[in-house]
Order: sequence, then C-alpha cells, then structure tokens
Amino acid sequence: MKIRKSKIVIILLSIWMFSFPVSSRLYKVQADEWFDSYNSKISWKFERAYLHGFAAYLQSHPDYIGYIVFYTGKKDKVDKIKSQIRRAKNFLISKENIDAKRIIIIDAGLRYDTTEIILQPILKSQEPPKFWNR
Repeated sequence: MKIRKSKIVIILLSIWMFSFPVSSRLYKVQADEWFDSYNSKISWKFERAYLHGFAAYLQSHPDYIGYIVFYTGKKDKVDKIKSQIRRAKNFLISKENIDAKRIIIIDAGLRYDTTEIILQPILKSQEPPKFWNR
C-alpha cells in the first residue's frame, strides 16, 4: 500500500492541531472583525441557523454585547429589511433567551445592490463598532 506524502502531512497536521486543548483554539472576536454575516435574501430557516450560532456565542460569553448591523441594498425596501431585523432581534430574545439589553441594532445605511446583515459580538468594555458605507 502506497501512501502519498501529502496524505501523511495532512494526517500529522490534524493530529497536531487536535492535540491542543479546545480553549486554546477558541476564536476571539476583535472589534474590527465580523463574527458572521449573511445576505437578507436567505430563508428564515437559514437565518435562524446564523442567529442560533450568534446566540450560542453570546450565551457562552456573558460579558459581550451582540450587534446586528445592516446595510440596506439600493434595490431593497427599507421597511422590509427593518422588519427582518426586528424579527431577528425578537428571535434572539424570545427563543434564545438573550437579554434585550445585550442586542443592539445599527442601521449602517445604503450599500451595494443587496442587503447585508452582520452579527458582531463586542466586549461590554470596548467601544461600539463603527460601520460606514463603502
């Protein structure tokens, strides 16, 4: 049986990576990085999956505030997007049991052709994130 060197390297790297404790591999979110983002045109089922992951992070990090930032696309109806954002916030509060004071919504204005929604946890002690039109 002949094993390629590349497969051996991949196996060894996998063993090495998983030999560290899980806590050392946790991703620490910085103020200038996005935790997650998605397009407003996804189904509610997929949006809930994004929100569930965001809620899990907030639940395991009680010293963080969750920001929901949205850029409205030039072709999208602002009222419809705001309704979608309210639904997302209500889902986090009622279904995921996140305290309403820990969810902040930021309307970042118009951008591109489609709406983008950004989920961003920030330490309570840090300054709120700054978003702008690009």
